[in-house]
Amino acid sequence: AETADHDRLFLVVSGVGGPGAVRTLLQKVPRGFAGVMVLSLQIGAAQLERLCSQLQKVTDADLRVADSDEHLRSGSIYLLPPECGIAVSALGYQCQPRTGLRAFITLQSKMTRILVLSGADPALTSALIAFSAGCKNLYVQDPEECYDAGVARELANAGAPQLTEDTMVKWFN
Repeated sequence: AETADHDRLFLVVSGVGGPGAVRTLLQKVPRGFAGVMVLSLQIGAAQLERLCSQLQKVTDADLRVADSDEHLRSGSIYLLPPECGIAVSALGYQCQPRTGLRAFITLQSKMTRILVLSGADPALTSALIAFSAGCKNLYVQDPEECYDAGVARELANAGAPQLTEDTMVKWFN
């Protein structure tokens, strides 16, 4: 039974101090994995291309900066430009300019997996807590390993489990 690609979205929410954790995560993603991974790292558009080329060195998966209104292809990893969000359309996931992530987190499928790493945007905390309460698909980086643990600690305190290597292996294989 084939599941729709847009049921397999991995959303990584991070910020300052998160690139090391992002590199570790990307090393676990196999080429041609089923689904789409979106990295929302809260860095300026000018730095995204440089970060993209650095991160491509640690993963075999296709990695690119998402363009406005681009439809996101399964098996690819996208760096989400600042202020962009994600829309769900008949064609799957789409990069949506100027919407931010709050609306997507609030409305998306419970099949989405959300990973919260160091430095996640505090403005997303309430939406992330509500998402976490509705399903078991939100994981956080160990707050003790975060440079900026604010959001990760709040989510951990609200019952969100820590992301483990075992969990990642199950997701991507």
